Amino acid sequence: MFITISTSFILGRFVLKTCVYYFKETFKFNTSNEICDIILRETNGKGRKVTEDYNNNLIQKYNAFERPPPKAFKPFTEEKFVVFLGILLEAGVHKSNKEHISEMWKPESLPLFRVAMSRDRFKMFLRFIRFDKQNTRDERAETDKVAPIRDIWTMLNRNLEKNYKPYECITVAEQLFPCRRHTRFTQYLPLKPAN
Repeated sequence: MFITISTSFILGRFVLKTCVYYFKETFKFNTSNEICDIILRETNGKGRKVTEDYNNNLIQKYNAFERPPPKAFKPFTEEKFVVFLGILLEAGVHKSNKEHISEMWKPESLPLFRVAMSRDRFKMFLRFIRFDKQNTRDERAETDKVAPIRDIWTMLNRNLEKNYKPYECITVAEQLFPCRRHTRFTQYLPLKPAN
């Protein structure tokens, strides 16, 4: 049994590195360093701010003898960002995107999640991920409904247009996605139910 576990773990690491490599190459082909830099800069900035606020709150709330140890924020790297996106894609492919995060990291679920990143680190990334400067978002949101992702969306579309050339054998279809969230740009269409 020990051999089986260690073999699958080694095989899992090999498969993970191979998957990350191909995903990273595809990701780099369709995005730019600027997009990745913006997301990492803003995400790490949010993480640092939340950690500082937590530590300052500890100082105010507890005296020096009862105070729990302060937290330290470990910045996300480009490689971990690509792994994070890979986990999201893999969850979507295997229909795990509707599961609770704790279910995805259980031993009976896909081992790729556990090998790629710890559950707590994944939850931190989900909590801190940002795509724009939050301090200027309110003034941009007055004129633009998608202000939090506008810059990234524009750069991504520019790269996709540059890298994808449609030919005569193309099919254009419409698909409705069910959504329970309330945003400024979702529409309710009672005559077109989404499945």
